[in-house]
Amino acid sequence: MSDDDPPPPTLGAYTQPVSTTVRECQLLFDRGCVWAFSLHREEAVACFQRAAEADSACAMAHWGVAFANGPDYNWNESAGFFAAAAQHAGYPSFKVAADALERAAAALTDESPQRERDLVGALALL
Repeated sequence: MSDDDPPPPTLGAYTQPVSTTVRECQLLFDRGCVWAFSLHREEAVACFQRAAEADSACAMAHWGVAFANGPDYNWNESAGFFAAAAQHAGYPSFKVAADALERAAAALTDESPQRERDLVGALALL
């Protein structure tokens, strides 16, 4: 992925600026959001994980991994979500989500935007 790579045409140009100076991290975070909002959570996890690899100090990249791995009202207990999420790796995984949320909280600083601190804090309540 180069800095000049546009988003895939089917994803549009959505952006949600986060605290990173790494362009690849921002692009991948934005793509992860689009996939998550489109309910393709597995692809969202992949994008958020790649964003975290591009900038491990980006709290929101880790938040995205936790968000996309967490509870899903479209995939409920009767459909087997909790049995699937009990795995220690892969998608979905509560362990992956909890570990990512821990990394997100650790990446927050006093200078982190309040919005980012609030989103990490809100997800920790689940």
